[in-house]
Amino acid sequence: MLRAATATADDAMREIGGQEMMKIAIEFYRTRDADDGHAVIRRETVEVDDLDGAVAAAQLLARTLDMPQHPGCMMITDANGKMPASSARKR
Repeated sequence: MLRAATATADDAMREIGGQEMMKIAIEFYRTRDADDGHAVIRRETVEVDDLDGAVAAAQLLARTLDMPQHPGCMMITDANGKMPASSARKR
């Protein structure tokens, strides 16, 4: 679960109650329809305790981070580079 509701990635997640936390990377990007090109808008690293927390963190950060463009997609990867979740907005 998401442990804090802040807009900065460094402070977004903290270990609470001795639970084991996992470090994830959240990448916000846009895609181009013509050739499916990807442009990364912002990348953040946070700590969460499960996949639900990772998704909640990504949703929170998508709403609160100051980004040069509104991201159309996001991807979550774990420390091993595995992608447990990704999302694209419907056009």
